[in-house]
Amino acid sequence: MLALCRRLVAAHNSLRDGYWLLDRKRQAGTQLQGKTLGLVGLGRVGAVVAARALAFGMTVLATDPYLPDDALIDERVLLVGLRELLSRSDIVSLHVPATAATRGLLSAETIAQMKPGARLINTAHGSIIDEAALAAALKDGRLAGAAVDVFHEEPPYNSPLVGLENVIHTPHIGDNTVEAS
Repeated sequence: MLALCRRLVAAHNSLRDGYWLLDRKRQAGTQLQGKTLGLVGLGRVGAVVAARALAFGMTVLATDPYLPDDALIDERVLLVGLRELLSRSDIVSLHVPATAATRGLLSAETIAQMKPGARLINTAHGSIIDEAALAAALKDGRLAGAAVDVFHEEPPYNSPLVGLENVIHTPHIGDNTVEAS
């Protein structure tokens, strides 16, 4: 989320290529404080992300049809429906398992419901997003960016997301840490 909003990869690449503040306006990022994070899924990982986002001063919305109302980890997290979450969130982060119900959850139709200029993060499963629809929304400027660690097909040799300037893509390493080993 930080790398996406602060355009850290682009700034890193610019400096690596020998340019110091090549285009300050183009490299301008956004702050997390005061932004709204929408969590699709509020299980173990979603709850940890919510706690971090609250510490950054973000408003946190969540949708999770399997979460009982009395199981909320923090009263500052507001449970809403998917449509409301998509339309209000500056950043949407996916934390749901791959199931028949979540396959294609973010289709062209639901991506169109997202707040203009929003950013999307998928570290959950590649089948949840229609990659072509997401790529189209990123190319036409409807969405500002995406961070994707999982792809419909891995390795993602044919993904329309790989190579887009406003996409941070990593090779399914979201849980690949020394501590998780």
